[in-house]
Amino acid sequence: MKLSEIAPDSIINVLVSKEDSSISLTTTMAFYDEDILFVNPFLYEDNIVSFDVPDLNVEMMVVRENEVPYYWKRVHVGIMKIDGNTYHAISSRHAGVRLNRRNSFRVFVGEEGSAQFQLRGGDKLPILVKDISATGIGFLVQGDDDEYFQPGDQVHINYIDKEERFGIDVVGRVVRSTSTEKGRLYGCSFSKVYPQINKYVTDKQIHKKKSKGLPAFMDKK
Repeated sequence: MKLSEIAPDSIINVLVSKEDSSISLTTTMAFYDEDILFVNPFLYEDNIVSFDVPDLNVEMMVVRENEVPYYWKRVHVGIMKIDGNTYHAISSRHAGVRLNRRNSFRVFVGEEGSAQFQLRGGDKLPILVKDISATGIGFLVQGDDDEYFQPGDQVHINYIDKEERFGIDVVGRVVRSTSTEKGRLYGCSFSKVYPQINKYVTDKQIHKKKSKGLPAFMDKK
């Protein structure tokens, strides 16, 4: 997908990273003109974000309701004022790649975490996170075969990956619930796009490949 092909009702999400720090920002499209995508300003704590930082890496995900997201590995973001209005101007040498759920890579996690209902809250349930991909996550409620979450439930999931030194805080919709010998296993699809998860999964794949010599395609969903 070219920047000029992005639909006006699309959601624009960028992952901004430098060294070991990163932040995810979301906004909406304004208009397209002369190879530049203009979006409403990215804000952080009500302030317009400046991307004028050396060695900054910016990835972009474009999401439209009921459609598969598109991903740009690298974009450039600047600030422009037009007719008294401030916009972030996005340009890229690359085309966006269509993300297909079937082509999402899944990596084993094995970390303890917590899960709770997104809408009605309640106690946090201890879980063991089994695996994660750019589009979903699987977790186990150990020693309990009761169906605590049901397909369709929105679940807030947290865990810390000690190996990667990365914290995960996501919302997923339960799509399957399976009884196992160790407890009940839940599979969730993410309720929105998390660009930082894509980088996290990729980094984890690389580290596992280096440490265990396994080909990356062994983790393909």
